Amino acid sequence: MGDTIPAISWTLHRPCPLRRQDDLVDPVKARRRLGLVQHCADAMIVGDDIVDGFWVSRTHSRSDAAGNEITIPHGGKRLEDVALPLGGWDKIHAECGSCEANVAGWSGGSVAGCQGAFYLPYVPADRLAASFAETIRRRGLEERLRTHFPPTNPLWYSFWIESPLRRPQCELLLELLPRALSRLACEDESEEQPDSVDLANFSFGQLDHRDYHGKQFREFFAALKAAIEWNLRLRVTLAPPGHGDFGWLTIFPHCPRCKVWATRREGRNRGEGEAHRCEVCGHQFDLQRTARSEKMNMDWDASSLESQLGDQYDAFAVRYAEAKGWTARQMEEALERTHDWQRIRDVERRRKRVRRLEQRFAKEADLAAAGPLPPARTLEIAPGVSLELTLIPAGKFWMGSTSDASEQPVRQVVFTRPFYLGKYPITQEQWTAVMENNPSRNHGAANLPVDQATWLDAQDFCGKLSERLERHFRLPSEAEWEYACRAGTTSRYWWGDAISADDANFAYNGRRPETPATTVEGGPLWRKTTPVDFFPPNPWGLCDMLGNVLEWCQDSWHDSYEAAPCDGSAWIDASEGAHHVARGGGRYGRALDCQSAWRGRAAADRGVTPKVSPEEAANAYFPPAESRQAEYFGFRVVCWPLKLDQSAGEA
Repeated sequence: MGDTIPAISWTLHRPCPLRRQDDLVDPVKARRRLGLVQHCADAMIVGDDIVDGFWVSRTHSRSDAAGNEITIPHGGKRLEDVALPLGGWDKIHAECGSCEANVAGWSGGSVAGCQGAFYLPYVPADRLAASFAETIRRRGLEERLRTHFPPTNPLWYSFWIESPLRRPQCELLLELLPRALSRLACEDESEEQPDSVDLANFSFGQLDHRDYHGKQFREFFAALKAAIEWNLRLRVTLAPPGHGDFGWLTIFPHCPRCKVWATRREGRNRGEGEAHRCEVCGHQFDLQRTARSEKMNMDWDASSLESQLGDQYDAFAVRYAEAKGWTARQMEEALERTHDWQRIRDVERRRKRVRRLEQRFAKEADLAAAGPLPPARTLEIAPGVSLELTLIPAGKFWMGSTSDASEQPVRQVVFTRPFYLGKYPITQEQWTAVMENNPSRNHGAANLPVDQATWLDAQDFCGKLSERLERHFRLPSEAEWEYACRAGTTSRYWWGDAISADDANFAYNGRRPETPATTVEGGPLWRKTTPVDFFPPNPWGLCDMLGNVLEWCQDSWHDSYEAAPCDGSAWIDASEGAHHVARGGGRYGRALDCQSAWRGRAAADRGVTPKVSPEEAANAYFPPAESRQAEYFGFRVVCWPLKLDQSAGEA
């Protein structure tokens, strides 16, 4: 048997309007459908976890900024949605109130108590077997056991093979289980057990401090009594391997056909898992494959409150927090930490796509890099819509600066082969041609840069563009971006160490009324994004590298360049976080944000809010916080070298 914890589902079958749709003779199906009804009814009696008509069934904890643990609602159901298919709560209570099968539940107001599940607290297998053997011996149950249950190893599994249980089986289990299991809670298991056991107060003692398992078994004992007294069919089943509700409990080698313990017999070839053969029915199966199949059929987000509530989830979570005694600010801080986990999951999905594209186009890129390459290429994205690429030569440069800790240490980065980089940030016209929508806030001319593009959005665009043009497009690495931006220069900006509004679309410091127009940040106020070809290109022919929109890079965010790669590749952690690098400053950025070495940090699913003083925030020219979340985030793309004869898609 091993030290495993089998989970058993059961149901008392009696014709009932609540079961009318599919009869629910399968214990697992009955528990999935009626268990939710039961839990909602119990929650309504207590009332602690009911908010806005939702029962909050699952929570997790995150800390706020002060380190306090805040409980965040994660799963649940709208109460009326649960009851409506069954006729409403009044009808449910009327049907269950006088039903002899309604045996489970902790209060007299419980409903749908004709089903349940149980599993043992952790007990070593040899101790469990010894307790059964001693109870059988003392009670003289050997002959009845051989008559009513098929012999299997271990005994515990044999009880759940036949379903529904016959009356003699119910009687034997009701005599054996309470006594054998109560022995497990005794310090001295050798002492005599009383002839009768108080089933209503059965518990596992110190093995089950919260009485979680004891409650489960009390309900099952009540089901055994009801099956005997009312001649009801009591159906039982052992949860299959990988079962969604008890998967973490039941990954052990029992047979998916007859649910009996199985012993490993032989191994298969590498990559095909392990073969098992059931000692009772002879069925051969692959445990890992069976478990994987069960899990793939589960809808893991079915009860997610965030999925059900959508944009209203955060407001719901705040009301939940206030009902629990926390402040709205505490919940908002805790939610930000929760959203990081969800962002990481979304980032991982995009990274997998990038890796697949890299593998797909790796051979073509190597062949292309071996030959001469033109300094510029133009690819047709759609009729009348093209993408201009500029060849960035192989070479080396000093990356970083000493002006900020995040830009240190300054190090030399070497590029051994050239690459193509978009001459301009992706425009709204290009975005619309590929994605068939336009998220930008600043609509206008076709050559305005796309804005309000998150890092995840940019990855999706690159993936679709790669599929469309059969070439590998991706975001530039942080090193590629700075190398291309500097274009051989070493000054703060590619044109020198000073900046004016005639050089780039940037700045809010220079927009204060008291700031003279002759200062370094003087010049016209653009107030919105400008066309991508409005300002002069840098020495390598790239436009808008500084200002206008911040540009996403491929890299994960790191607080400094310590241990960063020196070959120009993107710095991506094995366990990647939710924040990524953005470069180049933007139309709301300060002068220092537009320096070639400046680095920005932003969450993958949104932009960042610039840090502003109260005076700057009060400036009529500076937009309110709610309007600038991702407003000035765009990107440009890298394409691996193209062979001269690779002309498909050329404009």
